[in-house]
Amino acid sequence: MTIPATIQTVSPEHLFFNTQLISAVEAVVEEPLSQTQFSQEAFQQLAIRGFKNELACSRFQSKARALVAAHGIPSGLSWSASFFEFLGRRADERGELPAMMQSMLTYLGPALEHYQTIYAYKRGELTDDEIKTRIDSGQLWNPQRESAPSLPIGVRHYGDSGGFVLSLDFDMQKVQDEQHVLDYLKRLSMHPSGLLFKTIIFRKAVPNDQFIRKIFEVTSVSSINIDCIQSEAAKNLNSFFRAIPDDRLTCLTINNVKSLSVQDLANCQFVRGLRELRIVQTRVSVDAIRELSELNWVKLKKLSLNGCQLTVEALEALVNSGMLNGMTELDLSENDFGDVRDECLTSLNCPTLEILVLRACELTDGGCIALGNSSMVRLKKLDINQNPRIGDQGICALVENSKALEDIALGYTQVGRAGVEALSRLTNLKRLHLIGHSKNKSAIAEALGRYEWPQLINLSFAESDLVDEDIENLFRGVFPSLELLYLWNNQISDRGVQAVAQANIRTLIMLDLHLNFIGDAGAIALAGASLPAIQHFNLFHNHIGRIGTRAFARQQWASLRWLHLYQEDYPIDDDDAEILVAGNFENLRHFFMNGSGLTQVGVSCFLESKADSGRMSRLESLSLYSQRTFDPRTKATLVEKAKKLSLELSL
Repeated sequence: MTIPATIQTVSPEHLFFNTQLISAVEAVVEEPLSQTQFSQEAFQQLAIRGFKNELACSRFQSKARALVAAHGIPSGLSWSASFFEFLGRRADERGELPAMMQSMLTYLGPALEHYQTIYAYKRGELTDDEIKTRIDSGQLWNPQRESAPSLPIGVRHYGDSGGFVLSLDFDMQKVQDEQHVLDYLKRLSMHPSGLLFKTIIFRKAVPNDQFIRKIFEVTSVSSINIDCIQSEAAKNLNSFFRAIPDDRLTCLTINNVKSLSVQDLANCQFVRGLRELRIVQTRVSVDAIRELSELNWVKLKKLSLNGCQLTVEALEALVNSGMLNGMTELDLSENDFGDVRDECLTSLNCPTLEILVLRACELTDGGCIALGNSSMVRLKKLDINQNPRIGDQGICALVENSKALEDIALGYTQVGRAGVEALSRLTNLKRLHLIGHSKNKSAIAEALGRYEWPQLINLSFAESDLVDEDIENLFRGVFPSLELLYLWNNQISDRGVQAVAQANIRTLIMLDLHLNFIGDAGAIALAGASLPAIQHFNLFHNHIGRIGTRAFARQQWASLRWLHLYQEDYPIDDDDAEILVAGNFENLRHFFMNGSGLTQVGVSCFLESKADSGRMSRLESLSLYSQRTFDPRTKATLVEKAKKLSLELSL
């Protein structure tokens, strides 16, 4: 017997997607978090901040780890552990540690026990019969019970831009027994894990009004996504919407419906409680925009009209309506506004707006100048990626009137030297995304190197054909706070990497240099660099050989958690394996190499280091991508041995 794949992918990290739990977290971190979508990026940032000062917090480290161990979090899941460590440190500083842990465990305790059972089985500590007994008795919840294989429900991570929530996915055309589905949902709601599911996706059709009412009666769902609704089924949307309770829904997504009829939403009381409306790849006419703006949107804060074939007239109707009043997030991506009149965007008076996404909208400099003249004084994040007609003139106008900007994405635009100079005047700039700038790469790199960027923590300058001279010019600049640096898919060789190493960026946590031309000399330079905070190295697909790999093994890596050293033209052998396991990787969790030169002896070196509390005792996943064909029995033996050590082994 095997555990269904869906349950194997659900891990304790995802327990944090719980509205009540997020409220408890908010009280600790003193930051508002989305009630409908806790983004993966935000989660990673919290975890990273938890590690940031760990060398100075050794007193708390042992306490945090003891708490994590005492309260049932699997020891191999460093992401969860680091998150608890961060929260615990904040609570400890304020003298609230016991109260915080109790608050967290109120929601996590029973569910963690459930996941512990799954991981115990995966480690071989429970037999097939024992796990089957627990499933059949209801002790262990199975989201797709083997006794009901025909149930058309999937369990998935759903969301945009790396964010996700756990959701139930119904193929409504395959639902034959509604009572069967309701019984399933009722069982789910009685299990602690049921608290995690806040979103239901209805595909191809929507349920009848009686069925949807019962779904809300037996679940805690607060978000609905209707997807790929076919023309005939769309006739039922009116009664479907009317059946939704007035006070339950906070997020509604309408995805890939042929055309939106706003009359289906008219007179539905639940719109008063909606905080987020997402209409994606669904045609929205100018009349539909006017009708939408007349509905009673009391709490609406986030609006997405992504790929809705909005015309210039529809945009004007939206801007001139009162629908955007009080909005904090607006996404109008993938609509062609190339010929939009400047005065239309100038009228975008939304002083509460914090996030504006206009990806792939065919915007021009004139449109950006108009946006710069609008009233968006609180704007913190602007995404205008994939607008190739935007140049320095437009960027300068935007920056001049958006002093609060912290995050700006300019991928595949025509930004140049003057645009970067304008960006340098943003005193709060924390994230700068410059992907796909092959044409102006040298001017951008030289301009970046002229200034100090005191608040910048995330710089992405990838897929731009940067050469060594560009990197040298770039790091003439000062980056005292930089934590995340993405330089993947460029033309960087050893000389360029030496410039990175000599920049002395002591705050750097992640360095991504995959798909470049780095050799042994570059690897030696990185290994010798002063990077005390580094946790994540990605050097996938370069030209690093034995000398460079061994240089990494000799270096002391106090914080390194993730190392990707796979090289197509350099497979490690058994001798390399012995040197690597003797290296200074005490905190390494995830390791990726080309293992084509390894035999069973070399693989066993890594496993023995894990088993004997050696230098790689904290390893959680080991990927030795290999073209070598191990015989099935040997491979199964190695994988099973790794499994018993709580190590995920890929050969």
